[in-house]
Amino acid sequence: MKITVDFTAAIGDRTGIGTYTLELVRALLPIASPDEIRLVVHAFRHPGWHGKIRRLLGGGVDVTANRFLPHGLLLRTQHAFGRPRLETLFGASDVHHGTNFLAPPTRRAKVVITVHDLAFVKLADEIPVPHRYARWIGRCVGRADRIIAVSRATRDDVVELFDVAPDRVVIVPEGVPPAAEAVPEAEFAELRRSWGLPDRFFLFVGTLEPRKNLPLLVRALDRAAARLDEPFGLLLAGRPGWAMEELHEELARCRAPVATPGFLPPEVKTAALGAATALVMPSRWEGFGLPVLEAFAAGTPVIASDAGALPEVAGDAALLAPPEDEAAWADALVRVAEDDDLADRLSERGVGRAGEFTWERTARETLEVYRDA
Repeated sequence: MKITVDFTAAIGDRTGIGTYTLELVRALLPIASPDEIRLVVHAFRHPGWHGKIRRLLGGGVDVTANRFLPHGLLLRTQHAFGRPRLETLFGASDVHHGTNFLAPPTRRAKVVITVHDLAFVKLADEIPVPHRYARWIGRCVGRADRIIAVSRATRDDVVELFDVAPDRVVIVPEGVPPAAEAVPEAEFAELRRSWGLPDRFFLFVGTLEPRKNLPLLVRALDRAAARLDEPFGLLLAGRPGWAMEELHEELARCRAPVATPGFLPPEVKTAALGAATALVMPSRWEGFGLPVLEAFAAGTPVIASDAGALPEVAGDAALLAPPEDEAAWADALVRVAEDDDLADRLSERGVGRAGEFTWERTARETLEVYRDA
């Protein structure tokens, strides 16, 4: 069986989908034989793509690139006219995996797509995804032979929002991303001081966007800080997103120190996870929540919202609070900060929970989806 996998999301600075794509392929390559894995990339906006792939995966990986058509123009053409097909762009295959929601029309190849979350549909008023993009994803869901959902919550959303037969959707959870080698402790301490953070701080990882519910988190921190005997800060590690006016207003009012250094390199993020009092994920909706697993693997306690897939991923290893309840979030921050026994229990449970999610498992179950398709 010849399998093509869209590797584009793994090139460049990686957030959740890029990490999923990279780690899935890393785990697939050793186990796919006698099947053939070929990567395809839309390279128009990725100069030096070949060298980047070599650094990520080593040599000997079969890659075919679309070097000429901008991806946006290509998507508009494919969804308006059904051309160009996969085979025209990248050659023949038996199965094509669209790792980032979308897949091109094909002549004969079976199509598998991964749906990571549908927050852009559920929270459409808050997310500036062009309406046509949602239509494109709907069409890809409609013509896919199999749909991978990364959680039960996302599977249920696919079935409900796109009226898909449940037997076409397969749940394949993600794995724990391997931690990069952390920057030395002294170097991270200097970074922390340069950000204006005290020794103890809470950590958020992700794009700074409305569905992440960060204004509520900042207000909860302000309330919690007034109850704590030592100073606490908050590190918001991620790229600025959109509609950030409310967050900026809350940051200006907050009496506790909050740092927004932007996207953290992997080695700095690893150090931050190890140093944080807790990872905080107050999101109004998540399709999976990879930072939760990263924190579990690092032995860092997690406080998460009880919305979307977060309870499903966290199990009993995190402290959960409703995403709309500011007082509950303030209480949770205080509890984890002050109760060492609770923090230790969460840390121990998190390490055990992380062991249940491996990329090898993800790859093997994904390979079964290809064969089933």
